[in-house]
Amino acid sequence: MTLIVDANVLVAVMNRKDKRHAEMKAYLSSRTDDFVVTPYIVAEVTYLLQKYAGAQVEIQFMETLRDKLFREEFDPADSNRIVELMKQFADFPLGAADASLIAVAERLHIRDIATADHHFRAVRTAGLDYINVVP
Repeated sequence: MTLIVDANVLVAVMNRKDKRHAEMKAYLSSRTDDFVVTPYIVAEVTYLLQKYAGAQVEIQFMETLRDKLFREEFDPADSNRIVELMKQFADFPLGAADASLIAVAERLHIRDIATADHHFRAVRTAGLDYINVVP
C-alpha cells in the first residue's frame, strides 16, 4: 500500500514541540506503507521546520528523504491538475501544496492521505470515488 503524507503530519513527526508529535509519530510508525510526498510538500516542511524547530531538525528531515523513508512523487503534467484544483477550490482556499497531493493521488489512484486538514474530505476528485483522510 501507499500513503500520501501532508506537510502538517511531517512537521508534527519531526518537531518534538508540536502538540501532535506523539500522535503523528505513532501513526506513521504503525504503517508499513510506502510514504509519498510531493516537492511542494517538501518545500513547505523544510520552511516550517527551519522556522519553528531549527536547522538541525530541517537537516534530519532532508536525511529522511535522502535515505528514502519518503518517496518524492511528481510528474510535470500534475501542474495542470494543480492549477485546476486551485481554481475550483479557490474559496477554501486550496493551496498548491495540498492540490499537489490530490493531483498525485488521482494520478496514482491512491485514496489514503495522512493529514490533519479535514478540508480534503470536501474535495471531489477525478478518478477517485473518495479520499480517505487518516489518521
